[in-house]
Amino acid sequence: MRIGAMFLGVLLAAAGLPTGTARADVAPSVMIVPGQSIGPVRLGMSAKDVTSVLGNPVPANGGEVKFPRVAVTVTLEDGDVVRVSTTNPLFRTPRGAGVGSGVDDSARLIGDPNQSVSLNGADTTIVYPFQGVGFVFRGGRAVEVFVVEAIALSPPAAPPEAFPTPPPGLETTQSAPLSGDIPMEPTAAGEPGTTPEPPAPATAPAPPAPGATPSQAAPSVQEAFAVRDLTEVIDDRGILRITGTLVNTTDQAVGPVTLTASLFGPTGAAVGQAASALTSATLAAGDETPFTFEGSVTQSVVLEYSVDVAVGGAVGGRGVLARRTIPRNAYANLARGWVRVSVQLGAPSTVGPRVQVLVSISGTGPMPSDWLAQAEVQIPFTGGSATVTLAPGQTLTIFIPAVAQVGAPQVQSVVLNGS
Repeated sequence: MRIGAMFLGVLLAAAGLPTGTARADVAPSVMIVPGQSIGPVRLGMSAKDVTSVLGNPVPANGGEVKFPRVAVTVTLEDGDVVRVSTTNPLFRTPRGAGVGSGVDDSARLIGDPNQSVSLNGADTTIVYPFQGVGFVFRGGRAVEVFVVEAIALSPPAAPPEAFPTPPPGLETTQSAPLSGDIPMEPTAAGEPGTTPEPPAPATAPAPPAPGATPSQAAPSVQEAFAVRDLTEVIDDRGILRITGTLVNTTDQAVGPVTLTASLFGPTGAAVGQAASALTSATLAAGDETPFTFEGSVTQSVVLEYSVDVAVGGAVGGRGVLARRTIPRNAYANLARGWVRVSVQLGAPSTVGPRVQVLVSISGTGPMPSDWLAQAEVQIPFTGGSATVTLAPGQTLTIFIPAVAQVGAPQVQSVVLNGS
């Protein structure tokens, strides 16, 4: 008896449910658990464990490993899974979110208003960093769902129930997947339905102030504060400096207050935090105070950040006060120093006493290579210099006198895609 046969009838029936139909029957083999797993593939698994479940992958670039039979892709770092994505509409969250869900439904289905949004051509990526799940939308519908490690601003939730063990008698140790273990990419199916579920609170519940009646309960941290005048600057040393003003919007003193900034990279995954000079401060009613965050972007670029607050006292809890995107062109000066240029001597020229010099881009440092549109490079040599404009993957040839020596190439300027 094959494992997948038990689920196949249910999955095919579920694929034909109309939009909005309750989904209380999501099978474990096709369940998306935000911040944890997609089906049996979990974050932290080794590459060997993944292939034992999904079979042999097809070649892919970088750290990606693709399993087209089930439309699943995993991203590996140091041999462990750090991201799982799928384009298969049969994988669903317990609330029914998955490929085919509408962009306007994502916050309701995930149950968290805190989100990070980025645009790339026709695609819109929405990440829920505190849940560990994201969606790529095209034409208003999700075409991909991915799971990453969640950022914990609150006490962690209880761990999900382990992937269930099949009933006795079912074989589970084969090296290649059996048909139906994980749903095949369907050729035609109705849009999967969804299961509404009450939204999860974005902050820890705030206890009422001493002596207050229920109608006088203390406001949430988002209601108690506002952030104004946010600005971001990246200096030539690679220091990201975020400045702004925190305002107490209540009619009472609130504190102690601690601010931090969560930093997110190009994929939407968290890449660190920036410390603030504002820690354990108490703000009087209506008072305001400036703050500054500083963090390094020399090891990993940052495209988005959130201003996070933790509050003690009557207005207790944690929350996100603001979320902002840093434009790529803020990295233009740093990118000039990150771009590495290769200069190699070629064959002698057949016209005159000259030799060929082959010029190409050999690296972009911590910046993703697809950010770079072109770079203007000056190549000095004895008695003169030459300036060329290079695109990634391009090799240009210049000619210099046969007796000249070539100096170190100098990147004069760069143009970034999407700036």
